[in-house]
Amino acid sequence: MTRSHRVVLGTLVLAGALAAAPLGAQEGGQGELPPGHPPVEGAPPPEAPAGELPPGHPPIEGDAPEAPEAPAGELPPGHPSVDGAPEGSEDEGHGHGGGEMDASIERAFREPRVATAMPMPTLPPGQIRVLVVDEHGAPLADHDVQLGVMRQGGDRERTPGRTDAEGVFTYTNLPTGTGQAYRVNVPHEGATYSCTPFQLPTEAGYQVRVEARPTVRSDRSLLLVLGQTMVELRDERVHVIQQARLSNLAAATYLFPEGGTRIDLPEGYTAFQTQPVMTDQRVVELAGEGLRIEGSLPTGQITLAWAFDLPVSGQEMEIELPNPFRTFQYRVISTAPPGMHLEVDEMPDAISFEDQGQPLWGTEIQRSPDEAAFSRVRIHLRGIPGPSPVRLYALGIALVFVLLGGLLVGRRPTHDRGQAHRAARRKQLLDEAALLETQLESGEIGPETRQSRRTAIVRELAVLFYLDERMGTAKSDKDEGKRAKGDKGDKGDKGDRGPDGSGGETGKKKKRAA
Repeated sequence: MTRSHRVVLGTLVLAGALAAAPLGAQEGGQGELPPGHPPVEGAPPPEAPAGELPPGHPPIEGDAPEAPEAPAGELPPGHPSVDGAPEGSEDEGHGHGGGEMDASIERAFREPRVATAMPMPTLPPGQIRVLVVDEHGAPLADHDVQLGVMRQGGDRERTPGRTDAEGVFTYTNLPTGTGQAYRVNVPHEGATYSCTPFQLPTEAGYQVRVEARPTVRSDRSLLLVLGQTMVELRDERVHVIQQARLSNLAAATYLFPEGGTRIDLPEGYTAFQTQPVMTDQRVVELAGEGLRIEGSLPTGQITLAWAFDLPVSGQEMEIELPNPFRTFQYRVISTAPPGMHLEVDEMPDAISFEDQGQPLWGTEIQRSPDEAAFSRVRIHLRGIPGPSPVRLYALGIALVFVLLGGLLVGRRPTHDRGQAHRAARRKQLLDEAALLETQLESGEIGPETRQSRRTAIVRELAVLFYLDERMGTAKSDKDEGKRAKGDKGDKGDKGDRGPDGSGGETGKKKKRAA
């Protein structure tokens, strides 16, 4: 295995965490030094412009080559340039020290934190105090505020408000406890800033601070830090999961285009799913065509996810997916059943590895500004196996159960002791299906788990309804047979009547005997 393959394999093992390690700018991590930089003994990450050591920096062993001059806050080597920052913003690097620029870059790789909410003991219970400020911390007067209320029963409502001269609006006399949750939303220049939902405690109020930043529509500051496509073979279909970790490197909030950023999906896709987020980004399906991403993204990063299915029609398959974003790193992973191989255009040969005992194929690339845009992901699956014996056995067992159920219905059609049990089980399954949607919306489960369990629920419901239908048909046939037999017996009685129609002796004896 070559060194490059070992590097790729090492990053693929961390695929579930979607870690963008090469960036070296994540919170709590030590930044990477530029290529050729001599080792530094015990030094913290540099907080100065490239080529300059911070005050008090320990000596460097060996003769260090002179570092090239660079503007303060230079991005890591190979990182795409950011040329779309608004004039006068931190991202331009004009008039700022290296430490300030490094802090700005570090913020760009965190989750956006423009809206915070916390309990405030100095506020009485049932109050929410909302403070709206601009990017410099100055209060925004006469600004629109919205308070969303989500009750346990599913009811929702929104209460408007406007800030005073100090940028404050206070909601009072609100219910406390676990019966409802609150969320403050502040629209500003096309974007919406929202805090994390919270419940009001019974002993104190809540303070919400929202930083409303200026907005831009130029996507030059938008970067796909890590894109990932996972392909899972499921008998006659392929389940595709895509994740996009997007980062806004500018100080201003990025607005997605009017109508959204469009991403077309392969023809014939089905079962589209998306994972909702609590921030101002929305993945909306364009039925039969693909999806669009709407909303806004403040400084920082967010991960969006969606999934869909494709039919499998042979032993080879090509999946082509557009990529509308400037890309730093992209990764493709697939399951690895015996005989199947993964190839991706413009990517290294796939490496086989295991994750929790499951064999997988994986490959990835990193792009630099001088390379061509990675605008399309072309995935080739070769050697796709046919339906597995396990699946054929499962179908056979299911058929045996259905036939057995039919025989039992035929033998005992008039007394269905399992009817009440089936009705109770149907109610349990329907309740579980409704709970799945709630768990998906709240983020407790992902789209793949929801789809797997929902498929199992639908199959079991189909069997229950089938048995009910067979029982009902059999019972109807039996009742019809009884009525026909009874009519025949009545005709026999009429035949025993005497010539005068009053009934002969034989008929009377039969009646007495009956």
